[in-house]
Amino acid sequence: MDEEVKHQLSADNRLRVVEIVRSMEGIPEAYQHASDIFDISVRTVYRIMAAHKENGRYWTMTPGRPSFKFTQGDRLRLRNLAISNPFATLNQLAWRFHSLTGKKISHSRVSQILKTFDLNCYIAI
Repeated sequence: MDEEVKHQLSADNRLRVVEIVRSMEGIPEAYQHASDIFDISVRTVYRIMAAHKENGRYWTMTPGRPSFKFTQGDRLRLRNLAISNPFATLNQLAWRFHSLTGKKISHSRVSQILKTFDLNCYIAI
């Protein structure tokens, strides 16, 4: 496998790893065989199998912080907040958005959302 695919095993490939190991159940070389096919370490195969047994789903290599998906309504509410408070900083907008919706948002995420509406003149103080 090429370098890009090697370091970024997709969910389909993780599923194939699980299927290969399960199909060779009882054979000591099952993990090594899956490792050779996908050009990953045996330890990674063990981690994929452990995560599959624990969660019942296919784990990602780098689990991040949980993120909230902001709906279009949330984005519009944030835009309206920015328009109605033109001198508010990004942190102030984030706090006001949190007090209105109960969703936490960082000042950098506020900046990203406002840039989609071409409102990028706010400062992060």
